[in-house]
Amino acid sequence: MFVDAFDFPGVRAKLGVILYSGPSTWSGVYKCKRGSGDAHMKNVCKIRTISHLTGDMASLKDQIGKLPYPRGSTLTSLALLRAEAELNNGRPDAKSIIVVFTDGRPLSYRETEQASRKVRKISRLLWVPVTKFAPLGQIKKYATRRWQENVVVVKEFRDLDSIAPVSAVIADICPEHTSAWHAFDPSGKSLTEGKLKQTA
Repeated sequence: MFVDAFDFPGVRAKLGVILYSGPSTWSGVYKCKRGSGDAHMKNVCKIRTISHLTGDMASLKDQIGKLPYPRGSTLTSLALLRAEAELNNGRPDAKSIIVVFTDGRPLSYRETEQASRKVRKISRLLWVPVTKFAPLGQIKKYATRRWQENVVVVKEFRDLDSIAPVSAVIADICPEHTSAWHAFDPSGKSLTEGKLKQTA
C-alpha cells in the first residue's frame, strides 16, 4: 500500500528498499562496524539493498512481496547509513525522505542516534515503529523534528494490512499528495475522506 501511494499519474517519486537485521554474534557485529564489501554486508551483516531508487512501482511491489523475514540482531545504524548512501542516486531537486519500519530495539542506541543525526542533515527521517518492543522514547529522538509529524506508531504487524497507518505516513511526508491517496485504496475501490478519518 505504501508503494501504491506513489503510483499515480504525474507523480515523479522514486523509491528504494533496504532490508536489514544483523549478525547473530558479537564478533560479526564488530566486523560489520569496521566496514566491509557488499557480499559481507549482505551475508554477515544482513543489510541488503533490495532495490535502488526506481520509479518502477510494479517491480518494486513484486520484490517486496518476496522478501523473507530477517532474523538476527538489529543494526539500525548501518541500515540508516546505507539509506543515506542510496540518496546519491536520487534527483538533485527531489525532497529526500527515509522511512524506517522497525519492530524492535536497535543494537546500539548511541550509534543509531549518531546515524540519525547524520541522515537528518540531508533527508527527512520518519519512523514507523511496530509492536511494543520498539523503543518509542528513543525513536522520538531519532526522528526529524517535530517527532509528532515523523513518528507513526503501529501496535501490531497485522495493523499494516489496514489503510490507516499508510494513510498517516503519506499525510505526514507528502500532504499535497494525500487527497489522491484518499480517493482510492490500493485495489482501486473508492473511499470517502470521512471513512478514512474514522479508520485512522
